[in-house]
Amino acid sequence: MAREGSLLIGTAISLLCINMLAIAMIILGAGNLTACRVAPGITVYLLGAGVTVVATSFLGIGVQRRINKRFSLALERRWYNLTLNFSTLTVNFAWSVAGGYWVFTSMVPNFTDPSSPRFCDKDSYFLALWTTVS
Repeated sequence: MAREGSLLIGTAISLLCINMLAIAMIILGAGNLTACRVAPGITVYLLGAGVTVVATSFLGIGVQRRINKRFSLALERRWYNLTLNFSTLTVNFAWSVAGGYWVFTSMVPNFTDPSSPRFCDKDSYFLALWTTVS
């Protein structure tokens, strides 16, 4: 019983950290939508991936609770859990591929001259780079 409680606490802490990062992505993406002329998709990626992570986290928790109430045995829940996990993973993977394309096709943008066509907000660019690489 103690092991199950520590597992739940660990899961809650992990979800909290992931959602904090996603909220930072949403804030930077929405705040700098037009601040990356070299690749406008970078801020779209930050906004879209952040919203997707938050939405799949909360929807996943809600759906998982309904699955657990409906099916008491773990074996009965296996197909529903697999479907839920696969669908959320597929959506998040699609955003990662798109973000990777936008980030890596605009390597070494200009961070200092806002009038340059290669300008990109430094914080947005490096957060997008970091999240696609990690």
